[in-house]
Formats: sequence, structure tokens, C-alpha cells
Amino acid sequence: MPYYYVAISAVAGICFAFGVLYLFIGLRRKNDKPLNLTFALFALAYSGTLLNGLRWYSATTVAEYIAAARYNPIYLVAAFAGLIWYVAYYTHVRPRIFLSFLTALIIVPAIAVIINPTTVYGEISGLTYITLPWGEQLADLDATGSLWLDIFSVAQLGALGFIIFAILRQFLRGERKNAAILGLGMLWFIIAPVSYTH
Repeated sequence: MPYYYVAISAVAGICFAFGVLYLFIGLRRKNDKPLNLTFALFALAYSGTLLNGLRWYSATTVAEYIAAARYNPIYLVAAFAGLIWYVAYYTHVRPRIFLSFLTALIIVPAIAVIINPTTVYGEISGLTYITLPWGEQLADLDATGSLWLDIFSVAQLGALGFIIFAILRQFLRGERKNAAILGLGMLWFIIAPVSYTH
């Protein structure tokens, strides 16, 4: 049984449900509109990233893998942008110039990948298969990185640094309960392997 696919699909379904819920809340309420809408954007985009990731993990050729991964940057950009702006609104830590620069740093490599899907890779050797402990196999691309992938990695590190900084600022400001809730909620995205950024 494809346990990995079932688990990822379940998480994607939960994210999608929360995204729709908070989208309606954000559209209907005047209070906390940016907070609810940025969370909705993040949850919906993250759901799309997870489901699209399943497409490339089941690829049987390099062409299939690249075709599946081509539009993943759209989901990733929306997810990361939604996440950092949600954290900014939640913690009331909003260095707008830094956040705008960080958002741009995420968008630029994504545009490059959409225009030319192979631009994010250096030399492509072919597909390799990762076998999970219970025997399930996942396809992965055996390729070297590129400048665009490096830029996106820097943006990811910047997003992670900002999230930790904002939570600490909120905690030190005396909003310890809110900071702890956000920190626990973000734990998954901090410790989870970055497996959807190919």
C-alpha cells in the first residue's frame, strides 16, 4: 500500500480545508483580514505543493519529472509568501522593505523555472529511486544545482530566520502564549525536510 502517498494526500486535504475555511473567514470579516487571507493563501498553496510533489515522485522518466515540477514554483512562491506575511501579521513584526525583498528573492527564481524548467538544474544524469523502509519507491532527479536553486535556498533560509526572529520578538514582548502557539505551529515547516523545492 502506498502509505507515503496516502499520508501526504491526507495532509494536503487538511491544508486545503483550512485554506478554504480561512479564505471565507478573511473575505467575510473586516477584523484581521490580512491575517486570515495570508494564512488561507499559505494553506491552499502548501496543499497544492504537496499534491504536485506526488506527481513528480511517481514520474517514470526525466521528461515526466520535469513536466510535473515545472509549475511547482507557483505553489512554492504563494506558500512562502503567504507564510512569511502571515507570521508578520500574527507577530506584528513587519519590516516591510526586508519582507518585500525576501518575497522578490522567492519570486525571481520561480519565474526562471516557469520560463525554462531545466534552468534550475545543472547537469541532469537521470532519475534515481529512493526506497522507503516499507518498500515504497519515490522518484528523484539526479542533477546538479544551479544559481537559481542557490538563490531560492538563500530565500528559504531568510524566511526561516525571519520566522524565528519574529516569534522571539513576540515572546520577549510578553506575548508568550501567542508566540508558543505560533512556534509549535511552525515547527513542522522548520524541521520538515525541504522535499518540495526541486
